[in-house]
Amino acid sequence: MGRRKPKEIPGTPLPAEFDERSNALLLSAEMKDDVPNVDLHGMDAYDAEQKVSEAIDKAFMNGTEVLRVIHGDGRGVLRKAVRELLAKHQFIVAWRPAPGAQGAGVTHAVIERM
Repeated sequence: MGRRKPKEIPGTPLPAEFDERSNALLLSAEMKDDVPNVDLHGMDAYDAEQKVSEAIDKAFMNGTEVLRVIHGDGRGVLRKAVRELLAKHQFIVAWRPAPGAQGAGVTHAVIERM
C-alpha cells in the first residue's frame, strides 16, 4: 500500500487511478445523509484537528470510504485547519467542499483503502 500525496478535486487533477473512484464516492456522499461524519462545532482548531485525525484513523480501520467533516462556515478558522490536515493526512486520498451552500461549512474526504 503506497502512500500518495492527497489532492483536492476541484482544479487539481487526481492521479488516473483515483479520478473515477474518488469522484464517484464523493458524489455518492453528497447525495446521502448516512455518511459517517464528525461535527466540530464549538471546538478550537487544535481540538478539531485532534478529533478529525481520530475520526480518519477510525474510518480507515473500519473500511469507511468517505468521511463528512462538519466544521461550519464562521470565520473559516476550522475550515482552513481541517483542509490543511486533510491535504497532508496519510489516509486521505482526496477531499473537496460539499456542493452548494453547504460547501463553506462541510468538507467530504475519501479515505484510503486498506
